[in-house]
Amino acid sequence: MFIFEPVERFYNILVSKYRNNDKIKVIKAGLSGKNSLEEIVVQGERSSVFLDVKEPKERVVMLDIFDFWRENIGDTRVVDLISINIEGGEYDLINRIIQTNLIDKINILQVQFHKLYPNHIAERAKIIHTLSRTHEVSYSFPYVWECFRKKT
Repeated sequence: MFIFEPVERFYNILVSKYRNNDKIKVIKAGLSGKNSLEEIVVQGERSSVFLDVKEPKERVVMLDIFDFWRENIGDTRVVDLISINIEGGEYDLINRIIQTNLIDKINILQVQFHKLYPNHIAERAKIIHTLSRTHEVSYSFPYVWECFRKKT
């Protein structure tokens, strides 16, 4: 299992929590649609690069999911579950997953869409429509949790 956490103090908590579990690897970065350095507002569960507030920000590393997948998972491997709760970053990430056909290698995609992203209503609808080609809805509580299972 890979856990991605770009915020230093949250990363350190996760490393400590899972230090004796060799099946879990904590990555000090966020997963994204591109490799980049971003500025994140740290507000606990609400930390996001999409918050537009005048609070201190932390510089974080974001990794392109396609590059990470090729280097760490492999081109032929299937992933059973990806759970995404990244405070607005889910739109770019899922679009990259679809664009690179990684969606074909994901059995279950669970996501919490957020309203922080520009034009979030249309973007969510577009993603759900595109996912319907390969996945079916297991459950949908909009802007809470939604789950898509690969069609058989």
